[in-house]
Amino acid sequence: LAFTHDTVGPVTQLRCPTLRVVGERESPWARAATQELVRLLPGTELRVSPGVSHLHLRSAPEWLAGTIVEWMGRHLASREPSA
Repeated sequence: LAFTHDTVGPVTQLRCPTLRVVGERESPWARAATQELVRLLPGTELRVSPGVSHLHLRSAPEWLAGTIVEWMGRHLASREPSA
């Protein structure tokens, strides 16, 4: 299913900050797919989960939570209305 379902067209229409997370030990296919999405989506930030393959929530929950909180904090702060 992953090889027959093409979402590149719709995905390239996104116009919002995007965070992509891939594991350092992820399969070559998944790493390449992630790099392609980062290339196609302006403003996408990539984070590599150290020592993890695919299950970030199970293998590195603290790292993943910290990464998301830091990323969201920066993007939410930039959207706060000025006083």
